[in-house]
Amino acid sequence: MRQQRGGRTGLVLAATTAAALAAATLSAAASGAAADEGCAVDYRVDSSWGSGFQASVSITATEAVDGWDLAWVFPGDTAVTSAWNVDWSQTGGAFSGTDVGWNGSIAAGQTREVFGFVGAGSTEAPTGITLNGVACGEAAPTDPPTTDEPTDPPTDPPDGPAPQLSV
Repeated sequence: MRQQRGGRTGLVLAATTAAALAAATLSAAASGAAADEGCAVDYRVDSSWGSGFQASVSITATEAVDGWDLAWVFPGDTAVTSAWNVDWSQTGGAFSGTDVGWNGSIAAGQTREVFGFVGAGSTEAPTGITLNGVACGEAAPTDPPTTDEPTDPPTDPPDGPAPQLSV
């Protein structure tokens, strides 16, 4: 099934029917030529209610992206029921979406919310995210954290004569 939605009608409808704010975020990083040398994908549940939820998807580009194609696998029985600013399809849990032209360019260093959707089922974050065919793994710090704790004092006495005390 291939659908395209435009405008803000779905967003307004979903936002007004939302009863609670859910917090579910998945950040992932990808690198490789197909993803224009790096990006981060943020899948965020903006609100949820008994029978569904609304989510938004953002991309942060390390280098400029000219056209995007996102894919992932939803857990369990999660299904997209409507979406905006994306050409999308879903078969079982496998979701794929592509830009709709005007939202396909992302400048280097820019974060852009690229589309949103209303879904039914679990709000659990999807897995197996790819951007332009490149697998995205969970973002992890590249450098270990540093501390500002003092180091132990030296155990060897300093070289030279001992200090003299005057009375």
